[in-house]
Amino acid sequence: MYYFKTLLKIVLIGFALSAQATDYYVATNGNDSANGKSLGNAFATIQKGVDSMSAADTLYIRGGRYHEEVVISNRTDLTIEAHNSEQPVIDG
Repeated sequence: MYYFKTLLKIVLIGFALSAQATDYYVATNGNDSANGKSLGNAFATIQKGVDSMSAADTLYIRGGRYHEEVVISNRTDLTIEAHNSEQPVIDG
């Protein structure tokens, strides 16, 4: 019974931590006034996505060309990756 309770606590903590993480999206046809939390409400700029992120969040970038300079300072807790197998290009 003790092991079951301990395992249950670990699972519940894992769910709580994963519930706090947010996925954000960036697309060339996005809008920085959107909330960025779905493909249909994607941000237009990678910088807006980075600025919106907290620890454990993930930023997915759709394919296309992004004409911007992205500044990420003192942040080691971010995950940024291409959406699916798409190929984003940053030429800022």
